[in-house]
Formats: sequence, C-alpha cells, structure tokens
Amino acid sequence: MRKLLLSVVLSLAILAFSGRLDGKIIVVDPGHGGPNDRGAVTENGLEEAVINLKVAFYLRELLEEEGAVVVMTRTSDVPVSLKDRVELANRLNADLFLCLHHNYMETNRKADFSIVYFPSRAMDYSINLAHILSEEFEKYVGTKPGDVGPGDVYVMRNIRVPGILGEPCLMSNPEREKWLREDENLRLEAEAYKDAVLKLFSQDIPHLFLDSDTIGKTFRVVSDVPLKSAGAFLDVKPLEVEISGSTELILKVPDDVPPGRYELYVYAVSKDGVYSRSIRKTVKYSPSPNEVKMEIFPKIAPAVAGSYFLVKVEVLHSGQVLDTEPGLSLDKGFIAQAEDGYVVPYMGYDEVVLKLKVDGIEKEVKLHFEGKESVRVIFLRDEDGNPLGVVEYRGGKMEISKEGYQTIHYEANLTEPVSFDVVILKKTLEGIFKGKTIGIAFPPEL
Repeated sequence: MRKLLLSVVLSLAILAFSGRLDGKIIVVDPGHGGPNDRGAVTENGLEEAVINLKVAFYLRELLEEEGAVVVMTRTSDVPVSLKDRVELANRLNADLFLCLHHNYMETNRKADFSIVYFPSRAMDYSINLAHILSEEFEKYVGTKPGDVGPGDVYVMRNIRVPGILGEPCLMSNPEREKWLREDENLRLEAEAYKDAVLKLFSQDIPHLFLDSDTIGKTFRVVSDVPLKSAGAFLDVKPLEVEISGSTELILKVPDDVPPGRYELYVYAVSKDGVYSRSIRKTVKYSPSPNEVKMEIFPKIAPAVAGSYFLVKVEVLHSGQVLDTEPGLSLDKGFIAQAEDGYVVPYMGYDEVVLKLKVDGIEKEVKLHFEGKESVRVIFLRDEDGNPLGVVEYRGGKMEISKEGYQTIHYEANLTEPVSFDVVILKKTLEGIFKGKTIGIAFPPEL
C-alpha cells in the first residue's frame, strides 16, 4: 500500500495535464479478485472478477486520455480487502471513487437492468453522477435503469469521498452473458463511465470553503456558485443554515451543543441542482463566552510574606465551560498560573486591583491584604463529592454545621499564612429522607 501511495504522489508530481479531467484524482475499483472471490459466475464459467478488471483497464485508459490521475485498487487477479479499497480512496482524498461490478439474478434469468449506488450517507455530487451514469448505461449498454440510490454495502458505507458503485447489467441473462464475452462491449461499458464522469465535471459544481478548523456559535461557509439549498451537521446534530446573498452560508450551532471537537459535515446544492463536494472535517467548536465565573479565596488574605489569593476562573457559553484562557492582570504586583487556578501573592501592597478581560467581557475586583492572622479555606463536600459550600478557618475550635448533615468539630494547627482543605460531611437521617415520601404497608388483618 505504501509503495502504491508513493507511486501516486510521483505521478501527481510529473503528470502533464491535457484533457477535460485535468488533475482529477479518480480511484477505479474493479470489484472482487483473487482465488476465493470470483464474484458472480455464470453457468458457462464467465467470472465477474475477470470482466470487472477488463472494464477497469479500458476505463483507466479513457480517463487518462482526458487528463485524470487514475489509481486502480488492483491491476491483476489478486484479492484486495474492502477496507484497503476504501482507505486508498480516502487517503488520496480522491475526487471520485468508481467501484465496478456486474449483477446476477438467480430467480429471473430474463431480467436485465442496471443499478447504480451512491454512498449511503452521501450528500455530494455522487448523487448527480449516479443518475447520469444510469442514463449512460442505457445509452451504451442498452439496459433499462433499475435502482439508483444509497447503497448499504461496505464500500458505500465507509467511503469518505464522492463515489458510486455501478452494476451495468445482469450476467445471469444468457444474451447478456454472450454480450459480455466481447471485449468491444466491455469497452462500451467503460465509455459509459467515462462519459458520465465528463458530464458531471462539465457542470458548475459548488466548491465550499471554510477558512478555519475552529468554529464559533455562528460561522460562514462560502460557495463559488449560487446555491438553492444546503445542510450541515456537527456529528449527527443538525445545524441551522441560512443562505445569504446566494453564495454564502451562515451556520448556527444549537445552544445545547457543548464545546469540543466534532466532525463537521456541510453540503450545498447549486441553483441548477448540482451537489457540492461536501466539507467533511474535524473541527474545534469554541463559541465566544457570554459569562465568566470568578471565585477568590480567601475573602481577605493576611498581609504577610507567603500570603496569597487563589483565583479560580471559568469562562462559559450558555452554561458550558470553554477552554478559553482568560486575560488576567493586576494594577501592581504580579499574577501566576497554578495547577488549580491563579495565584496573586502578597507583594507589600494592602490592596491590588485584579482585572479580567476575555472576548469583550471585562471585570475588576479589589483584593485586600489585611492583618497577620493565618487563614485556611475549607471546601465542603458530600460523600458523593458534590460541593456544599466554603468556610474559612482562622484557628481554635470551629463547629461546621449544615442542615441535613452531621455537625463536625474542626481544629488544626495553621503553619502557613494561607492554606486549603477539603472536608466531607455525612448526611443525617433527616437529610437522607428530606423531600422523600415514605409509604408503610400494613398487614390486611390490621
């Protein structure tokens, strides 16, 4: 596989383009192959794996004459896994994946029709190509169109580039079998694929542009041709899409989507009904903050060497915590980032002004250093780790009491100007049953 990819890269570097498909990367995939995968086999021994490969060679020749860069998933009668076929096209980010097959119907030997599938989750120009190819099969092969639609087979489920799977006719039809034994007819099938590809790329296909891998609550995608419709998803979450000025998409992320990394999928359809090549990429969703929560501990810190304030900041959008770093500064002294927040140490000033600025949100808080008494900040938690509040301890014996929880007596030796602790409170029986309805069942005889 690595050697194949290297040869593709070299081909791209030296290719002299000279046709209507200049620079298009097209992966041609002759279905089946190898001793254990012959595909359909007629009673007279005509094997699908063989004719698929013959058609593929003719098609490669025709497409290269038009300037396309053609990569085949196999060039001999060898097995190639479905996974490798798909991964090749995905790694190359091919403009098209053409999967070549021939159908077989055991129950009706007189039947003869074509089938064309596009990827099962596709909203791209695969759809246009599938319908064009169905018409070309009727023209070149003589088969009436059968199904044209999403294909629930491995390659169509897992391909991430535009592509189709073509079944131009039924090998099980005795007359069609004779037809398929003539190489000139296999070339006609290749002509059908080639003409369909040329017709597709002769249209004004919308090209969509997103200028960043990070998106906000509202972001833009631009097209190079006028659009009549569009759609978008973050993973499976649909986005609100508005077409502005015919070539610009305004996309809005729903409020219930938390910040994070998602697969973005955007497609559009031109005024002429031609689908775009979809944008399909991993993006970081980082909406602009509309709220900042700032907690400062302790309330007043001692004015002694080694004293400090701990500042905890959360930047949020609609209640969701963002990974945006806040801009913090002091009017004097300095601020340092710590593992659990930011530290403002005592630098001989009784009062400093802490300033916060992030994406248009600004706050100012005065911090006071006063006295020489040490202080310990105690975070209260229940047995499940849920926060119950904060108290400050300045020495001696202290009773910590909270409704619904057992009272505890706290005493500690303070050796530092500012320190921190976590205390777990256990629920009382009253706290356990608070707000609950208790039913008592009596025996019938009572």
